[in-house]
Amino acid sequence: MSLGEYITRREEEDGINELDAKRRDENLRHCVNYVFEYFNNCLVTTTEDQLTPVLQKKVDKYKLTLTRYSPEIEDWLVALFIANGKQLDKPLRNTIDRHPYFILYDSEAELRELSYDVYSELKKRFPFLDGQAEMLFQFIKDYHRAQNVIEEDDKDIYINEKVSNWVQNTHKNYGVNVISFCANWLRYYMNNPRLWPSQYKSIHDKEMYEWEKKNNSSFRPYDPFHWDYKYRSNSNLFNIRQLYYDMPKKPFTNRKKKYFEAIMLYIYLNIWGFDDDTNPYWPEYLKMTFPEDC
Repeated sequence: MSLGEYITRREEEDGINELDAKRRDENLRHCVNYVFEYFNNCLVTTTEDQLTPVLQKKVDKYKLTLTRYSPEIEDWLVALFIANGKQLDKPLRNTIDRHPYFILYDSEAELRELSYDVYSELKKRFPFLDGQAEMLFQFIKDYHRAQNVIEEDDKDIYINEKVSNWVQNTHKNYGVNVISFCANWLRYYMNNPRLWPSQYKSIHDKEMYEWEKKNNSSFRPYDPFHWDYKYRSNSNLFNIRQLYYDMPKKPFTNRKKKYFEAIMLYIYLNIWGFDDDTNPYWPEYLKMTFPEDC
């Protein structure tokens, strides 16, 4: 990316009108800051032509894990790896993923605000990130794009025409894949049985649980392996009430709580295979939740 391209992009992000004579001094200060950002944050040089064969092999192996990212972000991550010996994409992703509504963000302002928090946290662990705030923001944008790609498996999820149209229109108009959001939350919630209300969980095998508790030094009482989730007659599936209450208020989330819940339950029962084969719950749930389709 050239300096001119970078300045143009930052002016668009900040809503700068460089032809506004009344804001001449203010715009000049902005442009000077953009130049400093560019040279401090964006110009990371790599020296792959000077690598030892051993390091080159490691770099080539690392590149294979970065195919989801744009060439610019891949080059940045590789350059940091060469210079500092750290594969930074995983800690970056882990930090971002702790923000449960990240996938639902649909504006650069939200992503920019998140980048400030991530930058402040990670530069303490990785001092070499100091001065890399802009490239960190570009990583967050690129990761957000990758997380919101419609995968082939997503197209197999069908609940009814209204939900399908909502999923498709949300992605088309906002760049947000609500199925990806639902799957991410479901993985997090189901991997943490301590979050489940007591009335909605039971120990899968009490005898094994007690044996593991007494004899296994690495026993984890809330390992999801030990627990069954009671989804039948559950009035708050996957903590949807709190999840929806805290959700960013956006046009595509308004009055869509049951759509989010239905997608999560579809994934849990039909994709992950937790429905009862002899007495399936999914048809019953559909009749209760979408009676107009029956």
